[in-house]
Amino acid sequence: MFLIGLLSGLVLIIVARWVVLLPAFKKFFGTSSLDSRLQVHENAYVNGNVSNLPQHNFIISNEGKLLEVNELALKIGGVTKNSVLGHYLWDTVWWRGGPATRETWLSRMKDAKQTDSPVIASDRYYNANGDVRFATTATAAARGVDGNINYYIVESRDETEHYQALKNLKESEDRFTHLADLMPNMVWSADANGVIKYFSRQFHNLVGETPAEKLHEVALNALHPDDVPAAISRWAEAQENKTLFESKVRVKFPNQPEYRWNLTLGLPILDSEGAILEWIGINIDIHNLKRAEERAEAASQAKSEFLANMSHEIRTPLNAIVGLAHILNKPALPPERQSLLISTLNTSAQQLLDLINDLLDVSKLDSAKIELESIPFCPRNLLKEIVDINNVKANDKNILIILDAPGIDAHQHYASDPMRLKQILMNIVGNAVKFTEKGSVTLVAGIDDPMSSQPLLSVDIIDTGIGIKPEHIDSVFMRFSQADSSITRKYGGTGLGLSICKSLVDAFGGTLTVESIIGQGTTFRVRVPLAGIDITQAQEVDAYPEEHMRHKDKGVKVLLVEDSSQNILVTSLLLEDYGYRYDVARTGVEALLKCDSESYSAILMDVQMPEMDGYAATRKIRGNEKARGEKHPTPIIGMTAYTHAHDRKKCLEAGMNEYISKPFNSAELENILMHYIGQ
Repeated sequence: MFLIGLLSGLVLIIVARWVVLLPAFKKFFGTSSLDSRLQVHENAYVNGNVSNLPQHNFIISNEGKLLEVNELALKIGGVTKNSVLGHYLWDTVWWRGGPATRETWLSRMKDAKQTDSPVIASDRYYNANGDVRFATTATAAARGVDGNINYYIVESRDETEHYQALKNLKESEDRFTHLADLMPNMVWSADANGVIKYFSRQFHNLVGETPAEKLHEVALNALHPDDVPAAISRWAEAQENKTLFESKVRVKFPNQPEYRWNLTLGLPILDSEGAILEWIGINIDIHNLKRAEERAEAASQAKSEFLANMSHEIRTPLNAIVGLAHILNKPALPPERQSLLISTLNTSAQQLLDLINDLLDVSKLDSAKIELESIPFCPRNLLKEIVDINNVKANDKNILIILDAPGIDAHQHYASDPMRLKQILMNIVGNAVKFTEKGSVTLVAGIDDPMSSQPLLSVDIIDTGIGIKPEHIDSVFMRFSQADSSITRKYGGTGLGLSICKSLVDAFGGTLTVESIIGQGTTFRVRVPLAGIDITQAQEVDAYPEEHMRHKDKGVKVLLVEDSSQNILVTSLLLEDYGYRYDVARTGVEALLKCDSESYSAILMDVQMPEMDGYAATRKIRGNEKARGEKHPTPIIGMTAYTHAHDRKKCLEAGMNEYISKPFNSAELENILMHYIGQ
């Protein structure tokens, strides 16, 4: 709307020009010829009726002296006839001191005599008050029957109003040109048929100085051939209906490297009878906007495809879980079949957990809540673990998975966030195995500047798989997208993995790049900065949890604080399997009462419960222990579905010793309990 309003403002300037010019032209040229009017003047002089003529009329001798003058001229000059007759015309009050000098008038008289045609000139003259006036003067020779010139007739028509109008018009056009040149877009005007006659400075800056007669040709040649038919159709419609012309076209001027989308708007200027006088318009570069629209449409399409894929990815393992739960309910299942069903159930549950973790990671990355830890770890052990995990799938496909890391040994330790590094590399290596039908997947790893304060972990994941098409390379790290929609149908996946990997690598301050040749394979290059540590730190970290794998004391008792019946069932069965006795409290208040009446070797504390949450319950328990002067507080392990780093911090600040995120696996919970109960 702003652009239409601006264009309308420019139109007002053009309309003003025609409002001024049309009356002036009609008034000046009239319906009778100048020759006819001069004949009337001559007859009036012969008959003695000059005084009544409607213009300023003068009869001068061959020498230029005033022989007769009409009343209108006398009135304008503020003089009497007797005071001016016999004087040279150029010395009279009307022209004295003006630009029309004696030589000027004699030259006009000479030209009129030689051509036998009126000589037209623009003059400046003065009225009785000394005000400057502007006139159009016609000088013609009057010949007698013998062919000799008897005198000259001078008709002077006051054009002051028209002159002022033309002056205003010139100033208006100057303002229009100045405004057009200041605008960031190209302004143009065309005649009634659409032939371009003017472009603002922006056009010439882009194309180079172009003669007016070449403007239309250059503009037409700049249009993309595919857009011409539609533009012509819209132009014809606008001309017929005398309405706004609007068209989106691709334009490539000589100095531009590519076609760019432009929005062309044009408004017709109409005369008093409704005929088109000319067009005025504007060209707006909308290339970036058009590309943004295309990206938005692509993103919307990708999101729709993502939701469809997500539904499939959720329902597939969920269907297995529901179905297997029903089958497992049947009596007398053979042990081998029961084992297969349970294994499939675990796999399906893990798929759902991985999917939920990916979605949570997306949420964290969007809200900038990813917090990286700095924990000592051994890069070689991490890489070996990734290879071992993916070896199962690689063996099933008869492909090799190779670790080539001669520069990294098991004694080298650095600080970083090994969980997130594992997440990145597992995703990329998993994809490499998934998309490789034959050949191998190789991890080439090394540590650049290992002795510096910030060594760089370098891992290239090279596969001999299907490869990525060149046109899809730029989209592999885009969220909700995969290189090719057919990949989703064949291989599955949500299109989140590589996007998350790229965001995590960026969070590390590293780089993640990809190279690929279709049909030959793909290479992902991961570069992540690490931090150096001393060897004692590494030993302390690697010693946990093996150091605390103690023999279980069957007499210990654990308090399970949990409000969910399902979680109570699962956790209590695990505690029984570990050989621990246990009590259950369903709220924080109930947990306080049990702790006051009995001692526990450890407390498993859910953090989100009604009445009193786990944080508040922990603080109360610690306060009571302090009041009783207990030297060995009961270990409290928080159990939470939250996975942010600050959630762990929140647990520790409340007084908990450790926390474990839901869903947890049996071995993880058992190791933590062994560690704390064994102290």
